[in-house]
Amino acid sequence: MKFTEMRPEWFYSYVTIANLESIQQEMRVINSKKNPTNFNTYNPYYTNIFKHEIDEKDYPHTKSWLLSVGLYHKFYRILLTQASVTAPAVHVDTYDPMHCNCSLNIPLDYCDNTYTAFYKTDKPELVQPCFPDPGEKQARNFAWLNAEHAVEVAKVETIRPILVNTSVLHRALSDEPRRSICSFRFFPELNLENVKRLGIEKPFEQVD
Repeated sequence: MKFTEMRPEWFYSYVTIANLESIQQEMRVINSKKNPTNFNTYNPYYTNIFKHEIDEKDYPHTKSWLLSVGLYHKFYRILLTQASVTAPAVHVDTYDPMHCNCSLNIPLDYCDNTYTAFYKTDKPELVQPCFPDPGEKQARNFAWLNAEHAVEVAKVETIRPILVNTSVLHRALSDEPRRSICSFRFFPELNLENVKRLGIEKPFEQVD
């Protein structure tokens, strides 16, 4: 199946979060409980936790911040990643960019000198979807392309919160096995006004 990029010249934007340390600590607690639904059952390093599975008492500062930027109603899951994750492949989070094209990534621990890199390719046919399911569900699958078929076009160190374009080929670059980040996913997807509420002055524009 072929994938579709949305806003192909935008890769990431920095996000300033006033109570960042409090949010990071809450995400560490949630991560330590390890009782979530894991999409990628063959991969112990990536864990999805849905909003309805989280006890609101575990994340009051996070909830307060999401309410303050008008995004609590769109927040529907978090993705926790903990690993040395430089893979020989790059990926998009879904074939269907209307289903998932942005991720708010927040570093938790051991993120210095680790990066998210972005890529372009002339081979839009991706392989190895996480689920072998046919039809519409497959169109929403996370999928890979061998890195030798892609060219790096941008890279950012994962030491600050960033809003990432997950419809563009990308991968983490890390040799630190303790590296831990939290990704907030939203549905329906973020629109221009939502991104402005995050404090991003030039939404969906690459500025550095």
